[in-house]
Amino acid sequence: PNTGNKRVLFNKKRLRKWTRIVIEEQNQIYKPISAICGLEYTLYLLNLPTSPDDAPRLAYYHEGKNNDAPLILNTSNYVPIALYGGYHLSAAITEEGAILIIDSSIFLIDDHCPRYLTLPQNEKAIQIAFLNKFVYALSSTGQVYKCNILKQNMFERVKCLKEYEIVQIS
Repeated sequence: PNTGNKRVLFNKKRLRKWTRIVIEEQNQIYKPISAICGLEYTLYLLNLPTSPDDAPRLAYYHEGKNNDAPLILNTSNYVPIALYGGYHLSAAITEEGAILIIDSSIFLIDDHCPRYLTLPQNEKAIQIAFLNKFVYALSSTGQVYKCNILKQNMFERVKCLKEYEIVQIS
């Protein structure tokens, strides 16, 4: 389909059966290098194989929200490096250890820019886990932080784990 200056080619089977997606934007071809899925969405981490210096991009597909093609997200100057997914929410961790939160409300935002969150005290996120409306983040120093994504836009340390150095969350 023609989507303005973006042309998207993909296998016309249902989303969960797609095996290849190539997204062309301004004569650039992006190929998925990673993907995560939730209830009705798939979040893709895309690379640009023709120019290794370009940063990876994110594309988001939500059944019932997209026409036929994944939406290329505006990640501004943030370089996504890892994807995480829950039932309704998805996220990416950036090179700097910040967190980009993505859900179906991305279609209501004019610039299609994910919600950008950071951990307190300049901590860097290295893993993310989801539990209902909470997003949990593990920092590079082994601390666990949580954020009620429906009520707040900031993470706070999980107090009962403060004494421990955690190595993994899921």
